[in-house]
Order: sequence, then structure tokens, then C-alpha cells
Amino acid sequence: MAASEDYCKRIAKNTFRRLIEIIETDDEILPIVCIFEDYKDE
Repeated sequence: MAASEDYCKRIAKNTFRRLIEIIETDDEILPIVCIFEDYKDE
């Protein structure tokens, strides 16, 4: 659960994941859903 798009970006940076998508919902409990992906090892 995240309160804003900036928070989604901060989570991605702190967990070393890539932010794929931010979904805004009309739900009070989950106003924004963040979708993350692990970076692939090259």
C-alpha cells in the first residue's frame, strides 16, 4: 500500500526493484497499488 506515486518510487529505489506500473483505485484502503519487478541479472 502506498499513499502516493512518490512513495512507490521510493519503495522501488530502497528495495532495488523497478517500478512497472502505478494503479490508482477509488478504494479508501488502497488508493494506489504499485507493481514492481526485480532487475534481471545480466
